Amino acid sequence: VSLFTGAGGLDIGMERAGFVPRFVTDLEPSCVETLQANQARGIKVSGGSQHAFLKTADIRQADICALSGKSVRNRVRRRIDCVYGGPPCQSFSSCDKMGSIADPRGILVFEFCRFVEEARPRTFVMENVRGLVTARSDGGEPGGVLRQLVDRFEAAGYGVSVAVLNSADFGSFQRRVRCFVIGVDSGSPPEFPTPSHSKI
Repeated sequence: VSLFTGAGGLDIGMERAGFVPRFVTDLEPSCVETLQANQARGIKVSGGSQHAFLKTADIRQADICALSGKSVRNRVRRRIDCVYGGPPCQSFSSCDKMGSIADPRGILVFEFCRFVEEARPRTFVMENVRGLVTARSDGGEPGGVLRQLVDRFEAAGYGVSVAVLNSADFGSFQRRVRCFVIGVDSGSPPEFPTPSHSKI
């Protein structure tokens, strides 16, 4: 299940890693139109070959705040292997005002958490900018937002790991530094991969 899907970049990676997206959603009509267009005609991948994209996915325009994790689980009619997505990052980005959860977009990280609590997937992957690591809570505590998120996931029974990763360290042609929060149901916190590339 893909939340905050956007144009589907994370979904391409998940598909290439072996996952089959069953339900994808975004609030923006233009994102939904893009996903539907790419689903209909596929996308070109490295080597120029055409790849079927979101082939069996139910693509929906929806507001995460009104989306029930339990109802989506019932819709896909199976235990969800993974809920993944990147909630809006502007509230935590140095390119914006870094309003954290005082910005209405900032509280959407907790809507991702609520959805996971309701849907009970085996695993989850949440991606955001590295500013999430130091984002202030309501009380002004640096890093408080991330601490609250981890506490909620752990209270729901998930083993949780957090890391800031740079895509260039894993062979990407682009330097892209992001915070990842990953979890597994009823198990030890998962480990992040070891970087495969360096400047040396």
